[in-house]
Amino acid sequence: IVGRRREAVQHGLEYLLGQQVSNGSLAGNATMFARMYCHAMATVAVCEAYAMTSDERLQRCAQRAIEYTLGCQDTLTGGWRYQRSDPGDMSQFGWQVLALQSAQQAGIATPPETNRRMLKFLQSCNTGLKRGLASYRPGFGATAAMTAESMACRVWLGAQNEPEQLAEGTQYLLMRLPSMEHPDFYYWYYGSLSLRFIGGEPWERWTVALKQTLPPMQRSDGSWSSVTKWAGYGGTVYSTAMGALCLESFYRYQ
Repeated sequence: IVGRRREAVQHGLEYLLGQQVSNGSLAGNATMFARMYCHAMATVAVCEAYAMTSDERLQRCAQRAIEYTLGCQDTLTGGWRYQRSDPGDMSQFGWQVLALQSAQQAGIATPPETNRRMLKFLQSCNTGLKRGLASYRPGFGATAAMTAESMACRVWLGAQNEPEQLAEGTQYLLMRLPSMEHPDFYYWYYGSLSLRFIGGEPWERWTVALKQTLPPMQRSDGSWSSVTKWAGYGGTVYSTAMGALCLESFYRYQ
């Protein structure tokens, strides 16, 4: 690891390595509702670090973490939720897809059967006149965050990207641009990823709103306040991590 923050990054990676248990989970002492989220996010970090360093310890950790992710997929719905084989939800699904995507960048393949199930779940949450919006769970109504997350997953999985679907989802997000009145970094993150993939005028409109909103909210110590949606669960660390991820969307996944 190189760079000005290499020591801090090294400490973080050592911590993650120390959290992995015998079944491959990286969730640490997280409670049930947070456990699979924590595992997926930690897996992303380990896989990306392995892809950049080829460190053998990270490779072993990443491989075991991905095996745990694969084993927790619901074989019936194709999704993930709080516990192994729970019927899935889109919020959990997106993070697991991101973990598997990061693993593929590190040379760890996803089995074809896992991909088939993921496509099944993705389609089950489609809604809207053109099936370009998405719900939290099958049969629920569309939300902006789940639509953004679904759009990003569809790009990563290379599926269900018909022009009319993308147009419906894109317009839905553009009607809900980042605003200080309702700060939701989770939504902004997936909105940034999905519209970065779309590019063009939609991406430009989104970035203008994001630049007018996110940087001014940052505090003098570099953090973002916990007074944002969902930050009640993770506090300032959550808001700051998600704020940084939103800004990374300008140059990630080129």
